[in-house]
Amino acid sequence: MGKKYVTVLASEARTSTPTIPPIDMRRHLGLILVLDVTALAATPSIVPAILGQDSETNDATHSWLTGSAVTTQPLTRMYIVHPMIVAVANLAAAGVFPDEALITMTHGEGSSITYSLGAWLLD
Repeated sequence: MGKKYVTVLASEARTSTPTIPPIDMRRHLGLILVLDVTALAATPSIVPAILGQDSETNDATHSWLTGSAVTTQPLTRMYIVHPMIVAVANLAAAGVFPDEALITMTHGEGSSITYSLGAWLLD
């Protein structure tokens, strides 16, 4: 199995939901999303999600995986979407992407949380 690493979000303190450009999945079957939380203040919360998106219409056509809220640190967590795995609630989903993967990191409130996000694109 081939793989390629891409930085989705560099490590940075964030207080609101970032805009993340879609990831081209036309040459890849799946991905492993790696979240690394290194610091937080007060009571922040982020909820990661991985969606499939059609590049022609920019419609998010399928919600593959929504992780559980992340409220602690330090923490490194992986989320996987690939057709050859067994689904595990909030962590892994079996499926094939359309043209693009759309990653969202929804912030629950305005407290600061420092994290980075990377992705292994899998053949």
